[in-house]
Parts: sequence; structure tokens; C-alpha cells
Amino acid sequence: MAYSLTSMMLLCYVMSSLHAGLSETITLSSVLKTKKQVADPPMFCPYHPEPVPLPSPLPDKITDVLTNLSSMAKLIINETSVPGLAAAVAYRGETILNIGYGVVDKKSKSARTPDSDTIFRVGSISKVFVVLTLFHLLEAGHVKSLDDPLTDYCPSFSIKNSYSIKNVVTLRQMVAELSGLPDQPPCFGDLSGNLCPTTTDDIIARLKDQYLVMTSWTRPSYSNLAFALLARCLMHRVNSPITYEEYVEKNILAPLKMTSTGFKITDSVKARLATGYNIDGSEAPLYDLGWAAPAGQMYSTVNDLMKLAQFFNSFGQDGGILSAESVKQMSLPAFLDYDGVTVWGTPWEMLFQDSYLVRSKGSQLSGYSGFMTFLPELQLSYVILISGTPSLVNILSYPYDILVKAFVPVLTGLQPKYPAPPNPEAYIGTYIDQSGLANFSIFQYEDQLAVQTSPTVALFISYYDDLLFQIKEPPLLPCVSYEVSAANNQWLYFEKIDDKTGKSPGFAFPGLFGLDTFKRVA
Repeated sequence: MAYSLTSMMLLCYVMSSLHAGLSETITLSSVLKTKKQVADPPMFCPYHPEPVPLPSPLPDKITDVLTNLSSMAKLIINETSVPGLAAAVAYRGETILNIGYGVVDKKSKSARTPDSDTIFRVGSISKVFVVLTLFHLLEAGHVKSLDDPLTDYCPSFSIKNSYSIKNVVTLRQMVAELSGLPDQPPCFGDLSGNLCPTTTDDIIARLKDQYLVMTSWTRPSYSNLAFALLARCLMHRVNSPITYEEYVEKNILAPLKMTSTGFKITDSVKARLATGYNIDGSEAPLYDLGWAAPAGQMYSTVNDLMKLAQFFNSFGQDGGILSAESVKQMSLPAFLDYDGVTVWGTPWEMLFQDSYLVRSKGSQLSGYSGFMTFLPELQLSYVILISGTPSLVNILSYPYDILVKAFVPVLTGLQPKYPAPPNPEAYIGTYIDQSGLANFSIFQYEDQLAVQTSPTVALFISYYDDLLFQIKEPPLLPCVSYEVSAANNQWLYFEKIDDKTGKSPGFAFPGLFGLDTFKRVA
């Protein structure tokens, strides 16, 4: 006899409970308790609330954490090597913290404080735009696949390999720091001006005599060369009449309205640019990265980078330069590092923070540093730009540590009830499947409909449309068991309501061999 999917769900719950040694049955009250409290026992898959609107004024727990962040930022400032910074936090695309401390320039008599429109050099945050360009060209059909070999775009590229006979460097590897290419391009530049006064042909000719630092897909190895080379080769392949820099300005910066972001440091940019300082307090030179510009040449503001972060948080809806599918793919992990906490993406350096994966891109360029970060699951973004080079580890981990701990309980308490139908009595009752092994008892609880599938399992069902509901399963199992059971968001298809009784006589549920049918017995 074939068991219904409901029976297999029940078996999964019971076996998981026995395996975990749970003493408390999984009842509706425990479901509500889990939804209303943020508990993190290792046997439960963490609960992630939806990022719903916050009340005005903001809850005390949120304002307290923003005050804490402001105080932390102020502690970064020192008069010698870190004289100024600007930072902001946004939720659901709206700025809820906007701060600036210190001075834009130590020599200025005006002692102007940096703000969200002050320009800073953003170094490796420039690499985000290489990946955006790659996906933009992919959607336009100029790139066939992210797994194309680089030689499809720069046919003369080659590099020696001491690890294996054959190693193909692909586009995906390059943007995920998994290509094995050396860190720096062979530029032979001038430290007093252009750091890389060369061409793609010259770089490729020099690489023929260099070696991979490791085989591809082994583990991350940071490579400025990979991003600069990819950007230049992409333009070569599409026979673009414009440079990479011009392509980014036209196809990415302009649509995103990032009007204070670019590559070339003109006099008008200098007028708004915070002066960068070295660790010894000396003024940092404004290097031009030349050919290597795609890897780190750009400048921007907190406001502009907040627009970019919101583009990712909204999965591309705010900006329209890429499809949601491409933005989601760009936001996925590529490599879980050996510490089990650090995750590498394209081109993100990610960090697990209280069960959330924070996407970030850090920056350190002579005299400047900072982070652009975003967390789509909570619709949070945090940007900090600094005219100096402090230690950046806590600048990333600490804000999200306290932000997540504040937002999750607040949002959990604000979650809306699941919609109930206008005629709940038409669905309330007891149903049994064709095998006689599983039953559903549907009842009303606090203006919502809930279903008891056994004495140990209780779930909510959410009204979607006439005769159509979705199961809402709380994460009361380990993540693997919860996701393998695949009950959450499954559909219940109710039969037409009987004109005489005013009740639905049954419903269908997706099962192993099609739709399991349940008939009303009470």
C-alpha cells in the first residue's frame, strides 16, 4: 500500500522527534511559542521573520541598536590616521541611520564633517561592477555561459600550471576568487602616478611566463588580476566601441542613478573627495590604477552605495538593469570556507551571522577603506566609508551582530496573521485520506485556520483564493528534516462548497503518486 505524503510527513516528524530526544510534543501552542520567541536550539531550523514595515516611531530595541552603532563608529576616528567617516543603515530601502564623524580634510580650516554625499575612493567595491557587467552581457547574449573558459574571450590567454596538466580558467571561477590566478597583474607601473600603464595584450604576453598559484576550484585565493582581466576581455569579445569604464557608466551607474560614482577623479570629484590618509598620518596619493582600474579604481558615496545595496536587497526591482534571477544568482554562495563561517560569493565576502548570510564587499585602497553590505532576508543594508585604514574585522561583524539580534525579535512580534477565508465554517472539520492512515482536522484559532494532522503535529493553513490554501509549517525540525519533508507552502485544493451543507466535501493534497484526496468525515 502506498503511503500518502501526509503520512510520510507525520513519520518524519515522529522519527525526528525521537532522534532528537524531544520530550515536548509539537502542538499548536508550541508552534505559536516558537513563532513569538526567537529560540535557537540546535535541533530547530532557525525561524526567519518576514521584513514587514516598522511602526513609527521606531521600537526602542531598534533605536538602541542604532545609537550603539553610532557610538561604535565614533570610536573608529582618530586625528592621525582615521580622521573621517560616513555611514548609514537602511531597512526596506529607507535610511534609518545616517552619520558622519571627523573631518573631510585635516588641513582644511572649515573642518567640514563627512556626510552621505561625501566622495570616498572605494577600492575593491569596484569589483561588484565587473560582476554586474558580466551578468548584463550574459542577459544580452554576448556571454554564452558563466562557465565559458576565459580563452573564449581572450583567445591568446595562457598561464603555466605546476599542479596539473590541464586547468581551464572560467568566468565563474574568476568572479568567485576560485580561478587560481595570481593576486596582482604584471603591470610594472609608476608609484608616483599610473600603477598599471599597460594594455591587455601586454598583460597576456607577460602571463605566459607566470604560474597559477593553485588549481581552480580548490579554495579561494584573492585575485585583482582576475577581475581586471575579465573586464578587459569581456569588452574585447563583444567588440565594444567603448571602454569598460564607459560601459559601466552607461549601463549600470546611470540606470541606478548613482550620479556620484565613477572612475576618473576630475577636479569636480576632488572638490567633494575626502582626503585619504596612511597609517602614519601622511596624506595618501591618488593613484591611478590604469589597466587594473576595474579591480579597484572607483569612487562613490554612502548614498550611492546604499542605492546599490537596495538594488540587491530588492533582487533587481530597484534599478532594472538585471533580472531577478540574475541578481539572486549573483547573491548566492560559491564556496564555504574551512572555518564553517566564512563564505565566498561573486564577488562577495560573506559571513554567517545568527543564521543569516551577510553579503559584503570590503575595500582597502591607499588611504581609504570601507564596506558595502546587504542582507536581503531582512532587507537591511549597511555602508561605511572611511578616510583611513583601521582594522575592518569588527567594523563588519559587530554591526550585523547587534542589528540581527535587534531586528529578528522585533519583526517576529510584528508578523501578520495568516489570512483566513471569509467563510471559515465551510472548511472547518475532519478529513481522512483514501488509505485511512492520515487525517486532517481543520479548526479556527485566533482568526486563523489551523490543521492538526495528528496529536503531535499542528500547522497553519493560509487562505490564498476560493478553495485554495497553503500549508504554513513552522521550523520545528532540524533544517534537513524540515526541508526534506517539503510540507511548507504546499497547496491544498478544496472541492467546491456544497450548496446544501455550505461545506467543502474534501480536498486534494500533492502526494507521491499525484494528488492524495481527503474526504470530510465530520
